[in-house]
Amino acid sequence: MSFKAGDVVRIRSLGKLGRVTAIRGKRAKIQLENMGIECALSNLEASQETPPAKKTAPTVQLPQFSPQQRKSLQSLDLHGLTTNEAIAALDQHLNQAILAGLDRTDIVHGLGSGRVRDAVYARLSAIPAVRKFELDMFNPGVTHVFLG
Repeated sequence: MSFKAGDVVRIRSLGKLGRVTAIRGKRAKIQLENMGIECALSNLEASQETPPAKKTAPTVQLPQFSPQQRKSLQSLDLHGLTTNEAIAALDQHLNQAILAGLDRTDIVHGLGSGRVRDAVYARLSAIPAVRKFELDMFNPGVTHVFLG
C-alpha cells in the first residue's frame, strides 16, 4: 500500500494512530499526538479512524488584583507571631505580592529578640524572586524586600 503526507495510519508495533507527515524511501515520519516518530512503511496500515488531537498545554489564569488588594500587599505585619507562623505568613504574602506584580513590599518584624527577623532574612535569602532586602534605616523593625 502506498501512503502520502496527511494520511491517517495505525502503527502496528505500537497500536497507535498517527498522521503521515513525510515519506522518504521505505520510511515514513508520523505525528503521534505531541511527538513525531519515524518507522518503516511495512509497519503501517491505513486507518479510517481519526487520530487523537495534539495535546495543548493547559492555560494558567493569573489572579487579578484590585488597587485595594495591591495596596494591602505593600506591607506585612508579623508582630505577635511565632517564628514558624511568621515564615508561613511571609511565604503567602510574597506569593501574592509576586503574582500582583509588585516590585517592593515591606516586612514589619519588630525589634524584640531578633529571632523573627533572622528567620525572615534566612527565608528571603532562599527565594529566587527576592532581588534584595534591606533594613529600614529609620526603623530597624522593618525590612524592605525588592522583588523581580
